[in-house]
Amino acid sequence: MAGSHPAYADMPEDSIITNGFWLGKSAGFSIRPYRNADRAKIRHICCETGFLGNPIDAIFCDRELFADLMVNPYLDYAEDWAYVATHNGRVVGYLLGAPPSFDRYLVYAGSAATLRMLLKSVSGAYAHHPRSSQFVEWLLTHSFRERPRRPRQAAHMHLSLTGNMAPPMCGVMAPFQSA
Repeated sequence: MAGSHPAYADMPEDSIITNGFWLGKSAGFSIRPYRNADRAKIRHICCETGFLGNPIDAIFCDRELFADLMVNPYLDYAEDWAYVATHNGRVVGYLLGAPPSFDRYLVYAGSAATLRMLLKSVSGAYAHHPRSSQFVEWLLTHSFRERPRRPRQAAHMHLSLTGNMAPPMCGVMAPFQSA
């Protein structure tokens, strides 16, 4: 049942409603709360879409550490705010949210992943991929100044969909495609 509230009257009968929120189900698509079994797929999608919707490999070759940096804080410390999008039962995207109090966990987990990246970089582990060392340098020297600003004590989210499920980037990639 989609729900007895009048706001739900036009929703399909197989819609998912949780705590008053419509989580959707249409044409094989659904959005549901995160489960621990989704972790590997979320990490994979993160690395497949981590560079402006494209694979991260062009600028950083260590997918494990990239996923540690970008999604582990959300899955480890804010899993109640995590949702996955599925198509015909297959995970095709995720939404990772975080409450205002999340920043301290993000700094802690992000610092740990960045330190591991730095140690690998100075040990020569990325010598075969110079852009990886440049990425680590950028993380340490520019990332905090260049990240999008948001109000203090504001919640935020991290969203990603696999390539064939994602909307077009509306020309955002054009400057990078000739590089």
